[in-house]
Amino acid sequence: MASNVLRSHWTNDSGTPVAPVGNGTQINEAQLQLIYANIDELFLRSSIIFGGVLTMEGLGVHSFVASGVGAQVIALRNSAAGGTNYSQLQIGNNAAPIRTDIFCTSTTYSAGGTGAFADVLGVRSNGVNGISIISGDVLGDIRFYPRGLTTSMLTLGTSTASINAFAPVMQQVPGTGGAIFGLRRTDNGADEKQYLIRIVGTDLRIEASNDVLSAVSSWVNFTRTGAVPTAAQFGCDVVPLVNTYKIGTSTSKWAEGWFADVRAGDVTLENDFAVSEHDKVGVKTPGIAFLNPKRSIIGFLREDGRFFANGYSDLAELEME
Repeated sequence: MASNVLRSHWTNDSGTPVAPVGNGTQINEAQLQLIYANIDELFLRSSIIFGGVLTMEGLGVHSFVASGVGAQVIALRNSAAGGTNYSQLQIGNNAAPIRTDIFCTSTTYSAGGTGAFADVLGVRSNGVNGISIISGDVLGDIRFYPRGLTTSMLTLGTSTASINAFAPVMQQVPGTGGAIFGLRRTDNGADEKQYLIRIVGTDLRIEASNDVLSAVSSWVNFTRTGAVPTAAQFGCDVVPLVNTYKIGTSTSKWAEGWFADVRAGDVTLENDFAVSEHDKVGVKTPGIAFLNPKRSIIGFLREDGRFFANGYSDLAELEME
């Protein structure tokens, strides 16, 4: 409801407004009431236009409340294009009159500034604790829609963040041994996989929950600065003893590996035949030993190229599948 002007009257009283004598009569009453009516009508209009700067000094809640069909809108606009033109909503506190601002630059803006491109909306905070984006409900999501109406990033109320439509879900998982983040591949139905990135002290570990590390488009490359990464920093099964590191298991294997240089002790095949170094099998002469599943030597290649075996048969005698 609009406010009305409190009515009073003009008189020719011989006193003063503060101390009237009471001997006067009303003058120009109709004209005075018309002025009051015009002022009342001003506040009843659908819009009021001010030609200057409006300053409000009242402390409290300034309400814009209405009930009806349609939108309730507060509009802020600088309609002129120009290299230094923009619109801005400023919010301050006890530290500074402008501590936070939301701005929209003109289509020809060129004055520069952090994040201030032409035709851009910017949200800036100069507070020492930055910006908090809060969705107060326990199931409230936060969505980002760049370049159209397709969700590019969705932060869920369950503390997960989904980047792109069929990409990993990044989730902070409480646990021991440092902060844990999970990457869950969600673009291949039942073959969904879970990966963990764990920060333990100064180590970065990448692990798979089911050890099935197939090549997928959702892999993220990680680079650790500083010293050359150790086995622990690459997520290996770590025990603080020599020859106890392990990558993969008998049931969860890497599909393919490419290396510039491989240095190994024993090499054991899936049929339990093996290749080993001479000193590991009790041979004094340097060379390579070929072992059967019982770890018995069935052949030996000496360093000068001579091959030793218990017997010899032509390859044609082999039974082929």
